[in-house]
Amino acid sequence: MALPNMNPLVIDQLIVVMSSVFMDCFSADEQDVIGNFFAALGSMLSLNSSYILLQQSQNEILNQDDKTEADSQYDLLEKSIDKMKEEIEKIKNNKH
Repeated sequence: MALPNMNPLVIDQLIVVMSSVFMDCFSADEQDVIGNFFAALGSMLSLNSSYILLQQSQNEILNQDDKTEADSQYDLLEKSIDKMKEEIEKIKNNKH
């Protein structure tokens, strides 16, 4: 899911407007509860995004290792086939 590209100043202004609405509508204790709720929500979202990024980077590393290993196996097989062809040519040449 791609988020819209928003200017940070717009986000800051939105936060100021929402805060002023909360100040007018809620008592200090209610504002404290709401603020702590949003802080906990932000911490959980931050933790979740960090965990997902870690998993993605580990998967990319594993995929690169798999690709490198597959390439190495392919190269080894290709060299082995070339060596076999050389040996076959030597046998053919010695036969004649």
